[in-house]
Amino acid sequence: MIGKVKSISKFGLFVLFSDKKTGLLRWSNIPRRQGKYKVGDLIGVEILQAREDGKYELKFIEKDFEESFGHFLGEATDRLKSLKTKNEFLKRL
Repeated sequence: MIGKVKSISKFGLFVLFSDKKTGLLRWSNIPRRQGKYKVGDLIGVEILQAREDGKYELKFIEKDFEESFGHFLGEATDRLKSLKTKNEFLKRL
């Protein structure tokens, strides 16, 4: 699945995935050859373990989602902003 880097810690990357769930992708689970990550980057992840306390351990999946879906996500974001603006305008009528 596609995840979005929410934050970075000394333990690894906290990644937002389906239905606004967040999981930890530990540094030890990311190949060293991968580049550096920043908040907002898209990465491939799988759930390695769903713990009883509601926390998720994630596994890295090697895919270039930015290249594959970056254009689509950019267009979708722009479209959502446009719809939000129109919605606000209509609420004021």
